[in-house]
Amino acid sequence: MPKTVRGHEGTQRFSASNGINSPSQLLRLMSHYVYVLESDADSEKYVGCTNNFKRRIDDHNRGKVFSTKLRKPFKLIICLKS
Repeated sequence: MPKTVRGHEGTQRFSASNGINSPSQLLRLMSHYVYVLESDADSEKYVGCTNNFKRRIDDHNRGKVFSTKLRKPFKLIICLKS
């Protein structure tokens, strides 16, 4: 039976049939991004991480992220991909 890894960015499955045998193998295959945003509203910085960078930045700027919804819009300062 496939095992499941859950995180705030969604659910990923791994099993011997797809060649992924452990959560650590799964994480090595997934691209992750660490990013820093600056709020145009108050000039404060926000640091986040995601495996879907474009969607996450859109979520921030549409007010769909609880911790940043009152500080939108944001501009990207830096983004690093692992």
